[in-house]
Amino acid sequence: AEQPAAPVRAEAKAEADEERRLSEEDPRVRVGLPEDVEQRQVIELMAGYVAADGAPFEAIVRERERANPLFAFLRLKCAEATYYRWKVYSLLMGSDRSEPYLMQRDGVFWVPPGRRRDERGGVSDAQHFLTGRQAEKARDRERGAARRSSLHPDDKETCRTLVLQLTVSRAKIAEAMIFAMDHVEAAGEIVETLEDALVRCEPTTSLSARLARLYLASDLLRNSGMPVRGAQHYRTLLQASLPRLVVALNLAARATTSRIAARSFEDRCLAVFAVWLRWSIFPPLYVHGLESLFVASSAADDGSFPRPAALDALDLEALRRKARMSGIPDATPRDLLLARLARLNAYVKFRALGNEP
Repeated sequence: AEQPAAPVRAEAKAEADEERRLSEEDPRVRVGLPEDVEQRQVIELMAGYVAADGAPFEAIVRERERANPLFAFLRLKCAEATYYRWKVYSLLMGSDRSEPYLMQRDGVFWVPPGRRRDERGGVSDAQHFLTGRQAEKARDRERGAARRSSLHPDDKETCRTLVLQLTVSRAKIAEAMIFAMDHVEAAGEIVETLEDALVRCEPTTSLSARLARLYLASDLLRNSGMPVRGAQHYRTLLQASLPRLVVALNLAARATTSRIAARSFEDRCLAVFAVWLRWSIFPPLYVHGLESLFVASSAADDGSFPRPAALDALDLEALRRKARMSGIPDATPRDLLLARLARLNAYVKFRALGNEP
């Protein structure tokens, strides 16, 4: 007679092996932290993308950056490649485990890197904390540097081509995303190119192409917190640009004759705004302001919404400051600012009741 219990025992043994602790006889892979800070940042950025988007993304980058020594870890067996593989696995598992473990049954033990300490006993990669005023000055210097930097003419054309030829394909958006992160010193020019492609594009530009450009903006926001020097500029620059982008998306949706296509486009755009709320990348009021612009009908700015007396009491500069905080374009006449802020006030109350856009 057959003995069905044997496979079960074998599986249980494999699971027990997976949970067992490292012994002196076990083979192991020791993971070390890369000494070069820039190299480590590139590896961790790449690991984050691959953990989210999978092997196809890695294949695209490996081919595109085959001559770039900073990406040699994708092709060669080296200490940096070991750190990269460990980092991807850790991100997929949801945490950086500190004890040795098996990535797969019958495999070798992976020994995670320890945290290096400096001569004073502190963690070597700990942040240097600044006072509020020092931090503000540092941000101003970095923002100024980002605005002053510009792309080489060849890179400028590449950037424009990447943005204009975007599709909703993940590979296309990833290619543009990599370019943006590789040229973060010219973040201002890259965001301007993206804004031009959405605000001043041809009327015949498809809704799909417009949506792809919004997806790129969303990816820039998502990765603005990555450990790449200057990446945070994308969030600052896009926060100023997004109200104009959303007005353009609203106009495109309203100009579409196919209600099915328009509804699908609206649902996808609103899904992006919902993701931004979940990420907490902007204050809720700012995202609700973008939503109120996007769902506006053709008669939304005619003053039909009740205007709080507190708004009428504000001077033009105060209204513009309020608009910037609320996801509303600030470079508009006073009457239009008041109408849009009044609409936002009604929209926030609508959302507070649990209603969806």
